[in-house]
Amino acid sequence: MSTSYETIRYETTPDRVVTITLDRPQALNAFDRTMCEEVRSAWQRIKDDASVNAVVLRAAGDRAFCAG
Repeated sequence: MSTSYETIRYETTPDRVVTITLDRPQALNAFDRTMCEEVRSAWQRIKDDASVNAVVLRAAGDRAFCAG
């Protein structure tokens, strides 16, 4: 499944670990409506994929994990 996101990065490793990266460092990774919808979509994608072994949630930038 190829899904393009604006505010998050979704990456899968060969050992079936998914990494979701909040990717709005200019806004301290604060959630907006788009990010909420994209994170919800990513979690549904994970839920629908029985081959996923683990999920890592991280954030881009170095000033804040998430402000909001």
